[in-house]
Formats: sequence, structure tokens, C-alpha cells
Amino acid sequence: MVCDAPKREVREGTPILFSSAGADQPSRGSDEGDKNGVTLNHVGDVEGCDCIIVDDIVDTGEKAAATAKELQAGGARRIFMLATHGVLFKGAVDRINKSPIQEVILTNTVPIPPHIFCEKLVVLSVGKLMAEAIKRVHAEESLSSLFECRTNPGPSTKASTSK
Repeated sequence: MVCDAPKREVREGTPILFSSAGADQPSRGSDEGDKNGVTLNHVGDVEGCDCIIVDDIVDTGEKAAATAKELQAGGARRIFMLATHGVLFKGAVDRINKSPIQEVILTNTVPIPPHIFCEKLVVLSVGKLMAEAIKRVHAEESLSSLFECRTNPGPSTKASTSK
């Protein structure tokens, strides 16, 4: 991916935590379909760190909550989560609310019903991106630039010179 953002150095010893894929699924060896068997392995120390959990989907919220609890037990300072799809089955919002996750950022690829309330949820629209992709496919144009990383210059830092 091409990125206009300044290059960042990776610090040696940066902590990484891996949660097993499909951890929201029932354990294969369990007759009861126990969903609490989330396997977490981490490399490095998360104490005092701000941690970001990245996943493709939040459905039951079990894996997110278990991962956040593991990070909290390791001394993480703040915990955030990013996921593309917020399916949010029954009980997921309660698990998120009770978890040490401070903020969950989702996209609107799956409609989130208005009755679901969670102060921790931030939903970002992918509407403009999808519309542009459809337009480019229809016009037989390249999609690659849609996936380039660009920095947002933000508001101008120049002082106003009005009299």
C-alpha cells in the first residue's frame, strides 16, 4: 500500500498480542459449544501501553472482551478496537459495555439497528468509498488508488491576518 504518511520506525520489542482466529466459534472439543476457550498469545509487555484490537467482525463480542481482559491483566493503559463489520448478536453490546475496551470503531457495512445503544461504538460510513468503487468499475477505471493511504492535512495552522 502506498502511503504519504511519514515513515515510522518500529520499536524493537513492541508488544504484539495474537488472538486465535475463529475464537468466537464453539470449541471443537466441547459438547456444550463453550465459547470461552479463546486462546491468546502475546509477545512483549503491554504494561502502560495503549492497545488496539483489530478484527474483521464483531458478532458475539466474546473474543473482543476476552482479548481486552487479557490486555488489561497485562497492564494495558487504554484499549481500543477496530472492526469492519458490526453484526452484534444479542448480548454483544452488553459484553462490550462490560469489557475494558474504551472505544469500538466499526463501519456501516452491516446496518446497526437504532435500538442498539452503546456509548463505546463509533460507526464510520463506507458509502462514499462504495459509490466511488462502483463508479470506477462501471467506467472500467482503476480501483487501486482507493486503497492508498493519504494523510489529512487538517485545518490550516496559519494565523489570520485580518484587521
